[in-house]
Amino acid sequence: MSEIQGLLELVKPWGAGALLFACFFLYHKSTTEHLKSIIDGNFKVLNGMLENNIYHTALLQEIKDLIVNNTWCPYAKHFLNKEQANGKSNNNAN
Repeated sequence: MSEIQGLLELVKPWGAGALLFACFFLYHKSTTEHLKSIIDGNFKVLNGMLENNIYHTALLQEIKDLIVNNTWCPYAKHFLNKEQANGKSNNNAN
């Protein structure tokens, strides 16, 4: 009961509007601090995901280069090595 009486003593000189403003101000301050911490955490997570995407893009580009150059498939690599060896021997025979 003493807390309520203390609040009533504060409300008398400044009015209920001042009390409502103080409640709103404290609520707004705590909410903005909480949202700021959430945004900072999300920024760190998104930054890590961006670095991870860049790394994966580089790996996929290397795989694409290997596929384009026909060095990805072991069978194709073996087949191309045979052709190159036969082509070199045929060129030497001519």
